[in-house]
Amino acid sequence: MICFMLLSALLPLPLLPPLPLLPPLPRLPRLPLTQDIQIIRFIIFKRMKDTLCFVVRACSFLLFLLRRGSCSDAEHKLFSVIFSSYNQHIRPVENVTDPVVVQFEVSMSQLVKVDELNQIMETNLWLRHIWNDYKLRWNPKDFGGVEFIRVPSNRIWKPDIVLYNNAVGDFQVDDKTKALLRHNGDVTWIPPAIFKSSCKIDVTYFPFDYQNCTMKFGSWTYDKAKIDLVLIGSTVNLKDFWESGEWTIIDAPGYKHDIKYNCCEEIYTDITYSLYIRRLPLFYTVNMIIPCLLISFLTVLVFYLPSDCGEKITLCISVLLSLTVFLLVITETIPSTSLVIPLIGEYLLFTMIFVTLSIVITVFVLNVHYRTPKTHTMPRWVRSVFLGLLPRAIHSHAEAVQAQPMAELLSCWGTDFLRSAWLRMHSSLGSRCRKILLTQGAMSWCVEEERWWMLMAKTVMMMESVTNIMVKTRYSPMRGMAFEEEGMISSMTRRKTVRDTRTEVHREIFSPQLEGR
Repeated sequence: MICFMLLSALLPLPLLPPLPLLPPLPRLPRLPLTQDIQIIRFIIFKRMKDTLCFVVRACSFLLFLLRRGSCSDAEHKLFSVIFSSYNQHIRPVENVTDPVVVQFEVSMSQLVKVDELNQIMETNLWLRHIWNDYKLRWNPKDFGGVEFIRVPSNRIWKPDIVLYNNAVGDFQVDDKTKALLRHNGDVTWIPPAIFKSSCKIDVTYFPFDYQNCTMKFGSWTYDKAKIDLVLIGSTVNLKDFWESGEWTIIDAPGYKHDIKYNCCEEIYTDITYSLYIRRLPLFYTVNMIIPCLLISFLTVLVFYLPSDCGEKITLCISVLLSLTVFLLVITETIPSTSLVIPLIGEYLLFTMIFVTLSIVITVFVLNVHYRTPKTHTMPRWVRSVFLGLLPRAIHSHAEAVQAQPMAELLSCWGTDFLRSAWLRMHSSLGSRCRKILLTQGAMSWCVEEERWWMLMAKTVMMMESVTNIMVKTRYSPMRGMAFEEEGMISSMTRRKTVRDTRTEVHREIFSPQLEGR
């Protein structure tokens, strides 16, 4: 209290706050002397109280500024002392044979991208390094109670831990971040970095695939006798992980390995993290797999489409082109390797083969459909395969064709019609020849007409024979086949009968004289 009063006395008057304006006291009646003294004492104490409050606040602010200045000076002094003779290129060990124990942990912030084409995984990581440097110790009492300080990382020794399977970019992390120093010599350095690591990607079950990508960290120059890595935790720290829209992390365990390489005799320590990731297949299912299945089902409809519509070939070619486009899209997505072919690529390839076969079959069907007896003759092997072998192979039979309608048709428009016409014309010719005068010219005319009508009669007989042969061979009720069963005449007999009839007709046509005349 006395100090505050002395400080207030030493302070210049302009620094004091202006006194508040008191309202004028009312005019009181004259009081005794003791009452006036009490009023004056009250006013004096009131003003002293306000003044002392201001002085206390001012002193507190000054002490805060003085202490802040002393802390800054302490950190400056500490920085100057510990780095006056510090060499960042020397390992911080008291004994040369002692290793520097470095605690290491990886925190994943984001899985940026998985490049299947180049087989590269891009990740955003925070690498935590913790070690002890005996040359960076101090007593907090000697430096104003400062227990920790942050210094640039390029001013201190750091372990050269790099990513062994780095694919692109620098192997070491950026040293622009600062390190945290504690008074006991512990150093904590957490630099962020974006790594592009090599990853062997297996796309056999694309897009329902799982991948195992590894990240191998270790010292590049120091062996286990110089730096001993200690794994913090058993997995990658995923507390600050930002979820990806294409991949999800199943597990990320870490392992420590001591390996002796062929190049060196020393044993090197590394920490390897295995990142098990699974692809989210929703995008590829909706935009690739379902359209491929729907387009493949259109191939079946080609055979249901009528041949007269004229769009069978167009539909087949459209399906083939659509599958080709999807195959090109998959080729651009998956890596260009011949070791593994994805199942969806094999599916599209075989589907394209089947569509090509459907086009060939459709062309054959259309060719057969538009054939007529006027333009083509059915080969014997076609009749044998499709009317004989194929029904037996599929355990079926062709519908038997009745012979009577065909015989009636041929008789109606063939032999019966010609026979009746010949009889009518022959009877008319005989009556005319008997009535006319039998001169030499009339007789020759009657003989010529008789010859032609006799030839027509033999033609009728030939047609009847051919009709009977056709009925017995082609339209037999024995399963409708064109093979000779029991009771049928052979093909050689048929050809001989037709040949004999044709020879006889030609002989009648070109014979100069009538037989029996």
